[in-house]
Amino acid sequence: MRYALFVYDPAESLETLTAEEEQAVHDEYVALAEVPGLVGHRLQPPDTATTLRITDGKTVASSQAAEATQQHLAGFYLLDSAGADQALEIAARIPAARLGGSIHIQPLLTET
Repeated sequence: MRYALFVYDPAESLETLTAEEEQAVHDEYVALAEVPGLVGHRLQPPDTATTLRITDGKTVASSQAAEATQQHLAGFYLLDSAGADQALEIAARIPAARLGGSIHIQPLLTET
């Protein structure tokens, strides 16, 4: 089964860490890159994004965020997994989950 693991992170999550703690978090993310079947992507900060909406047949693109939240989508992983238990296990290893963020795990549909 394939899963998307969406990483939501408060912007200030690393600000309170010492240099050593920040390096340890970085090392954890590097270790995740070695998990078979897992591919991760970091995103630029939300203020670099463009939001597209179509209202009354008119397309409008703006730099306004899709919705205001305390957390922003910081990145995502795509996982080829044996099942939901493995997806949960890997999601628990993502540092953002314990640094005030959250991981949204969602199965992908298979197109036929």
